[in-house]
Amino acid sequence: MSTMTSHSDQRLFTGGEWLTPHSTARIEVENPYTRTLVGTAPDADASDVDAAVRAGRGRPSTTDPGRA
Repeated sequence: MSTMTSHSDQRLFTGGEWLTPHSTARIEVENPYTRTLVGTAPDADASDVDAAVRAGRGRPSTTDPGRA
């Protein structure tokens, strides 16, 4: 089993920058061909998704000015 460890897989890419997710929960990422675990990624919560949607629409964050 190979687990990726890098700066980018610990954060969420939102609005053109890497942000620390609200939750510490992780999801497993598997290779769809071999079905082997290749790493983990942040499990975004509702706040993270809202920030991503706002960023996609070009709106600043209303809940946390330092995030998106």
